[in-house]
Amino acid sequence: MGVALLGLVACGRADDTGAPEAEAPAEAAATPAAGETMASTTTPGELEVGFDRPGYDIGTSYDAADAEACRAQCEADEACRAFTWVQAGVQAETPVCWLKDQVPGPVEAEWATSGVMAGREAPATE
Repeated sequence: MGVALLGLVACGRADDTGAPEAEAPAEAAATPAAGETMASTTTPGELEVGFDRPGYDIGTSYDAADAEACRAQCEADEACRAFTWVQAGVQAETPVCWLKDQVPGPVEAEWATSGVMAGREAPATE
């Protein structure tokens, strides 16, 4: 139950601003405490297994069977810069795919897989 509640807060907007969590400094420990932001070790286009990217949600679907399908949904939406796929049973009975119009910082989460779209990783201008 605790993991499910954490998942509900982690992927959805924690507040009305949708602001991402602060990036961890480069000299921070390699493994942060649960829920802390850490620098991603992947490059745009790669799957980030075990990471959530909370905030900046522009779309949600419940029909992405896996992270690859979620990435394909993001790729098909020109406004989508990043995504997070959440395993079934964490936020809903089915997997949940969150599409994002910004690139929030990664947060360690064993129940999620995220990614940044190659060529779209720059933040949107305001």
